[in-house]
Amino acid sequence: MIRPISGPPTWKHLLATLLIVLLISVGWYGLQPVYPDCALSSFGTPDDPQRLYQQAIEDGHCDPAYPRWKDWIA
Repeated sequence: MIRPISGPPTWKHLLATLLIVLLISVGWYGLQPVYPDCALSSFGTPDDPQRLYQQAIEDGHCDPAYPRWKDWIA
């Protein structure tokens, strides 16, 4: 049975909390997308930039975005 925490937190509680917060932060940062450099041109038409980017990916002019953690293992 798990006992409830009673009294002031110990250094183990504080260290565990710090490690959990650090793990969540690094995980969130690692999942953020990285957009490779890409030159988009709308040729004078006012289009949605996201749509232009998707069209450039489909045409093979740009690489798709990827999660940041892939840079860490490369």
